[in-house]
Amino acid sequence: MRKSIVLLLVLLAFAKGNAQILDPVKWTTQIEKKANGNYLLTFNGLIDSGWHLYSQFTAEGGALPLEVVFKNEKGNFERIGKTKESKTKIAYNDIFEVNETFFEKKAQLTQEIHLTNPKLAKVEVSLNYQVCKEACINLEKNFTFVIPSQSK
Repeated sequence: MRKSIVLLLVLLAFAKGNAQILDPVKWTTQIEKKANGNYLLTFNGLIDSGWHLYSQFTAEGGALPLEVVFKNEKGNFERIGKTKESKTKIAYNDIFEVNETFFEKKAQLTQEIHLTNPKLAKVEVSLNYQVCKEACINLEKNFTFVIPSQSK
């Protein structure tokens, strides 16, 4: 029942917005060349005051977790380990009855990759995430990392 009420409130918040697109996270990216065909991809998010962004590792049954989708990975590069996150907070959500993991004010994600295709010019990544304040919104952002010259 509680989940239905929350969903209804979220839908009403969207309808009240009159198609206004709210974007409480401002993203910047960078790519750093490492040794032996490895690169470090970094996403930095500045989160508007009062908002929070859910982690990839938030509990199941709660808010939607952040999803990092590498679109052109196959045949081009391999990820080295999982996408790492900066410091998060954990708090109990009494509506969903789970501990949720989230970012406040800022978020940083890093992913090291190893190129398997030396002709690769760019890495395409999508972030799918949920941010909440008084209501929650789901967003998708697409990013393109241009591979620096490999002739160094």
